[in-house]
Amino acid sequence: MQFLKFDIFEDRVLNAMTFRHGGVSEGVFESLNLGLDVGDRDENVAENYRRICSELGIPMDKLCVAHQEHTDKVLRVDEGAGFESPFSGIDGFMTDKVGIPLVVRYADCQGVLYYDPVKNVVAAVHSGWRGNTKNIIGKAVSQMVREYSCDPADILVGVGPSLCGKCAEFSDPYRELPEFMHKYIGGGGGDGGASNRHVDLWQCAFDQLVDAGVLPSHIEMLRRCTLCENDQFFSFRGAKNEGFEKSGHMAGVVMI
Repeated sequence: MQFLKFDIFEDRVLNAMTFRHGGVSEGVFESLNLGLDVGDRDENVAENYRRICSELGIPMDKLCVAHQEHTDKVLRVDEGAGFESPFSGIDGFMTDKVGIPLVVRYADCQGVLYYDPVKNVVAAVHSGWRGNTKNIIGKAVSQMVREYSCDPADILVGVGPSLCGKCAEFSDPYRELPEFMHKYIGGGGGDGGASNRHVDLWQCAFDQLVDAGVLPSHIEMLRRCTLCENDQFFSFRGAKNEGFEKSGHMAGVVMI
């Protein structure tokens, strides 16, 4: 089993982004599906979580994971809930406690991990394009400031694999997205009119972090596309292109 890790954290905090391989799920969920609510068999999902917990050396009974709903809500947690007790109505976690793994799930959306080495605080956020419209990525920084007196200039951030600008395609982004995001339309490429349907969500996330006070040099964008590399990552759009309505999920994990 392989993981992506962020160089910017320098192994000072446990962090990992999963691939789609190394699990027991089958079909469109093959094989390391970590989605709680995508239609996979419960026993397969549980085994997949057991495998990543074993590989990473993290306690499954302390995991914090959620049924994500594209909100802008990030929950402070002071104790682990466990895999069997997922949260609802939130799309992120933060903690300053040791040994509590924070998990966010994604397939084309952005999994974002945060670490403040001064206050010893971590956070994890799931942000799809709806999350970008609500600025959950920047709001997480503001909440770290409120909850733990973090200085945004100290916070390190890693942004995992997600749709690149050439693959984040909308039917009518000028109508679907708020005006502040219109400057990202066409940033992903395409030819002729096609470019007017593509949106550079990577740059949007970067700008939202900088606007929240994170230093540009403290942001690591993996810049790997889930659709371009659908053989390595789960992609909802990739699955849809093949006639499926569901896709598996990868996960981002961070733990003090």
